[in-house]
Amino acid sequence: NVDPGPVSAHGFVVDPGSTQPASVIDSVLESNEAYSNEGYGLRLQSANGNQITQNAFHDNQQGISIEQGSTQNTLNGNTLSKNLSNGVVVNETADSNTLTNNTANENGINGIYLRSNDNLISNNTANNNQKAGIALMLATGVTILQNNQLISNTIASNLDSGLDLRG
Repeated sequence: NVDPGPVSAHGFVVDPGSTQPASVIDSVLESNEAYSNEGYGLRLQSANGNQITQNAFHDNQQGISIEQGSTQNTLNGNTLSKNLSNGVVVNETADSNTLTNNTANENGINGIYLRSNDNLISNNTANNNQKAGIALMLATGVTILQNNQLISNTIASNLDSGLDLRG
């Protein structure tokens, strides 16, 4: 997907748009593939409590972006590979998300990049990424990252750091 205008085209977008309710809740995105998109393979925007399971996101600008305010989403068993930037990024105020059993390999920056609080990151594999396998870094204007749990992840052969914790 390519947009000839200034806006990037994405594979999948979960976004309520301008209609009510103010968020998309309790949806399931399972066994899909998004690749070669100018933007994200998947963009979750104002999305809460959704299940993203067994999907493949590869060769996009970014695999998955969980945008500000998107909470309590579960990403389970997804493959995020060869994206130009991050495999998955969890942006500031996208708190209380669960990432488990995902594979983030060969991405152009980080495999998994956290910028929010109260997330559970468990049983993921992050190998051969250009920066860190898993990175927790403060966003501009955020004073602290807290209450994130990283449990039983496998991280190997990343070019910068396996685990990069800042803040």
